[in-house]
Amino acid sequence: MLACTACVLALVPGADAGAVGTPHLVADISPVNLPSSPHDLVNVNGTLFFAADDGVHGVELWKSDGTGAGTVLVKDVNPGAASSNPLSLTTVGSLVFFSADDGTDGTEVWKSDGTTAGTSITTNVATGPRNARPNFLVSFAGELFFAASDATNGRELWKTDGIGTHTLRLEINPGLPSSSPSGLTVFGTKLFFGATDGSGGRELWSTDGTTTTLVKVIQTGSGSSSPQGFAEEG
Repeated sequence: MLACTACVLALVPGADAGAVGTPHLVADISPVNLPSSPHDLVNVNGTLFFAADDGVHGVELWKSDGTGAGTVLVKDVNPGAASSNPLSLTTVGSLVFFSADDGTDGTEVWKSDGTTAGTSITTNVATGPRNARPNFLVSFAGELFFAASDATNGRELWKTDGIGTHTLRLEINPGLPSSSPSGLTVFGTKLFFGATDGSGGRELWSTDGTTTTLVKVIQTGSGSSSPQGFAEEG
């Protein structure tokens, strides 16, 4: 067995007719005897994007074409040894979106086209060093949908196509109270999730990207049905 915690592995066609593939080392990202711990791997038009630590720049965004020479740091989002900690890498068209902290703006949604110049924050949802703490990132209808918090509207549903002025809040619980959307899951032509509008508990909601509606109050009264574990069958 190949033991390597500081590298990216790939599968290549095996010599045996029945073999699916043979793992081989693509790149030893961390030259020191420490793990690079690649994670959140996603495919964007044939390029692998992932987060890893090379022992110099902290945990940052990397990409690979499957070769050692083509495995490179995309951008040191949080300059120096500090980590931006890219998480929830999500493919939308030709872009990869992810949450990261540049050390100045807190944790926000970033995008990348695979170039240093094309890797940037989409918008600062929570201005200043406040953390928007985006999560549940999902590709839907050609845009990225996610949950995030700001100082005046609580935690709500957001969407973006990667342009700051096109990053919009789909508010469910008006004002500071949060709707706290969770479990964002695409099913058919809609995006489903759990949330509360403040008039009842947490119930099942959906959006087509423009209109957001309560699907059903499953538990009547002041209780919550708290829908979770969404999955599309088939």
